[in-house]
Amino acid sequence: MEATVTRQDEELGFLAETLLAVRVITLANRLTRNASAYYRENLDLGMVEWRLLFALEKLGTLTVGALAKAAETEKAAASRAIRGLQERGMVTATGLGGQGGAVAISMTANGTRLAKAAVQISGERDARLLDGIGQGDLIVFDKVLRQLLRQVPAMAEVPAMM
Repeated sequence: MEATVTRQDEELGFLAETLLAVRVITLANRLTRNASAYYRENLDLGMVEWRLLFALEKLGTLTVGALAKAAETEKAAASRAIRGLQERGMVTATGLGGQGGAVAISMTANGTRLAKAAVQISGERDARLLDGIGQGDLIVFDKVLRQLLRQVPAMAEVPAMM
């Protein structure tokens, strides 16, 4: 059966039109590129820095590991971003003592101001993304998205065909 290419297909590309996982990845990539450019240009923040400040704004002081988990990023990337934020006076790191060498990350007053602006802008950007999508559709989409997120580990269980 031959695939019919429509204007929508051309915008997405054949693989994205064919496979749901590729459509989701395409959406994620486009959102990330757009957000990255926006936050870098307007707030001088990289995406990992933005995610860390967003998490600290919402959750308060966290250890590096807990902050990385909350921000959905790798601990090494979080540590690099934290160093940059420290150099800019946005966060402080305080050793908690003990053998594990845990460090608590807190925002400074400057970091709090920047995080509050980032959270507000993020809400506005989210509203623009969702504009024109009905509340019922958003509820269903959120439910399906959460189900898909739970299914991701099962994808690794499918035997590779070679």
